[in-house]
Amino acid sequence: MFKFVIGHLSFVICPLSLVICYLLFVIGHLLFGNGKWRIFSPSPLSPHTPSARVR
Repeated sequence: MFKFVIGHLSFVICPLSLVICYLLFVIGHLLFGNGKWRIFSPSPLSPHTPSARVR
């Protein structure tokens, strides 16, 4: 019974972690890809960061 519960939890948690990673990737892509990262980053990094992310 205990192994069944562990297996069921892992079956639920694995897709959830994949979805969370995908959401984090999408949010990061929106922030870094659109050049909005310049708002948050210090001025020396701002010219380099978006171009580095695109390449």
